[in-house]
This record gives sequence, structure tokens and C-alpha cells, in this order.
Amino acid sequence: MNGQQGQLSLSFVPANDAQAYVRSFQSNVGAGALRIGGDAARQVLMQSRLPVNELGRIWELSDMHKQGSLSLPEFALAMFLAQSRIKGKALPDTLPPAIRAEVDAANSRATHVPLATTPALHTPAANPLVMTQPQMSMQMVGMNRMLPPPNSMGSMSMAQSNP
Repeated sequence: MNGQQGQLSLSFVPANDAQAYVRSFQSNVGAGALRIGGDAARQVLMQSRLPVNELGRIWELSDMHKQGSLSLPEFALAMFLAQSRIKGKALPDTLPPAIRAEVDAANSRATHVPLATTPALHTPAANPLVMTQPQMSMQMVGMNRMLPPPNSMGSMSMAQSNP
């Protein structure tokens, strides 16, 4: 695999799929970029319509060095896992060692920099596919008249709770 030229060769990805993954990667990154950002990758993966928790798991498996972005081989891995899941296959708990080694080797060939020297390895990035629940205040849902302030909850009586 040569990230500069957009070639991808991973034994577990069929050639036709690899070409589609390269096109998708290239259309979502800037010219010459070697990584797709978490937000852009999220948008691509969300198109699979898989449940968000499964997409989060795919991200965890694919962002192998917790950089918050994906190289072309990692992106191809994510797409491969999503396609496999769509076809009904279960997601692995961990990547098989052979697949992990193959993706690492493809990353090394693409960047010509050993991954162990990448500074981002020391600071795990947040998973962009993990959704958090929106925070609502009592005022947003019209409940500010129904509940007393949190510090007086222990002394609430029925008369205080009625508007």
C-alpha cells in the first residue's frame, strides 16, 4: 500500500472493495493527506446505518493506535468490518493478530515512519463514534416549577411539588 498514490493491498479486503474504499477515503480527505479525521470517518461509517454502538466498536478496532483519525489501511479495515457486520457477521472482540500486523505493516509502508515513534500514540484520542446523551436542564423541559433546587430535595413535601 502506498498512501501517497492511493493503492491498497490487504489480504482480507477483496480488490473491488479496496478500490471503493480508496475512492471513499480520497474523497473525504485533503490532497496528499495520509489520515481521515474522526468526524469525516464518522460521516462515512454512519451511511452504513449500523447501530451507533456497533460503529463505535468498529472505530475502536480500526483506530489501532488511538490517534482519533484513520490511515487508509485503518479506514479500509473499518469499512471491511462495517460491510462484514451488514452481511451478518459478528464483530470480533479483538482484531486477529494477523490482521493487526498486516494493517500495521501497510501503515509503515505508507508513512515511512515507524508507528512507535508517532507522538500521538501516547495520548489516546476520543472515539468520534461514541454518542453522548444531550444534557437537559430542568428549565428546558418545563420542570423547573415542579422540582425544588437539588439541595432541598430531602425536605420536599407534596404541597411544594404542586405548581
